[in-house]
Amino acid sequence: MTLSIFNKIAKSQKLQYFLEKSFSLELLLLLYNHNEFEGIENIYQVLVSPKPKYPAFKSYLIYLNHKDCIHIDDGKIKKSSKTISLKSGVFLEFDAIMKFYENILSNNK
Repeated sequence: MTLSIFNKIAKSQKLQYFLEKSFSLELLLLLYNHNEFEGIENIYQVLVSPKPKYPAFKSYLIYLNHKDCIHIDDGKIKKSSKTISLKSGVFLEFDAIMKFYENILSNNK
């Protein structure tokens, strides 16, 4: 991963919100790699980056939902737990960035 990836993310209308917090880029990568997470508590526990207290984390997810970056839906296993996933446009944009830089790296070998 190079710094130019951060520049692409920062210039994106939707992805830029994933650079606002110390843990948000890790959150983007987790949601990108896993497609969805069952339970806000579960994704909170998986993060290894410095993170806020749980209520602030949950508020940030609601913020990302309002910015049309993620879906927060009723859980598939338990309705009381929520499923978190990237919106398709956000996923596709980040996927294009990742594939572009993976292609550059593989061609430089």
